[in-house]
Amino acid sequence: MNDLPPPPPPPPQHPQPFLLSYDRAAAAAARWRRWILWLTVLLALASAWPWAVRSVRWAQRIYWRQQCLNWQNPSTQPVVQWKDGKATIATTASPWPRYYESLNQATLGGAGLLYLHRRAAQADKPRLVVIEVAAGTTAGQWRLWPRVIALDQGGRELDAPPPYYLEADKLYPALSDINHPAMIRLPFERGGGNHILTIWLDATDQLRYAE
Repeated sequence: MNDLPPPPPPPPQHPQPFLLSYDRAAAAAARWRRWILWLTVLLALASAWPWAVRSVRWAQRIYWRQQCLNWQNPSTQPVVQWKDGKATIATTASPWPRYYESLNQATLGGAGLLYLHRRAAQADKPRLVVIEVAAGTTAGQWRLWPRVIALDQGGRELDAPPPYYLEADKLYPALSDINHPAMIRLPFERGGGNHILTIWLDATDQLRYAE
């Protein structure tokens, strides 16, 4: 006979705990709190997004404005010239297109850049003066397209001065006059001779010209 002891009885099966009604209410409340928390976070992010975009644009504007103020055209070559009846415009790498884009949310065309720097007719009214150039309506003519930006008004572009038309074979990068904070000198060639166009910013934020 088999003298082995009988196997032990299986452990008793415990019934599942009964979830009381107030436990169900607490679980549901916890779920609602989580949903409300996530919804609050999403609403906060949505409301902060426009402010964040404006802050990024403002920071970009300040950065590129400072780059424009520090920029000097290192080239001594002509910016534009007429050759065989055709206008040639040199490409100049400068921070001006990026700054213009930050101001206007638009891009510039293909004009040449003659001048980009700070000028001031009055010490408390600094201006960023930009002079671009494009071919005129006839061969040998250039259209100078100036812009004046008020640095003391958050970078607001002022009413554009009228264009100036100049007969020249070649135009070189314009230079700041270190002795006159409102004056610019633009070297150019005409008929084989060297000339200077004097440009100055007046108290009304208009540019004046004298050959």
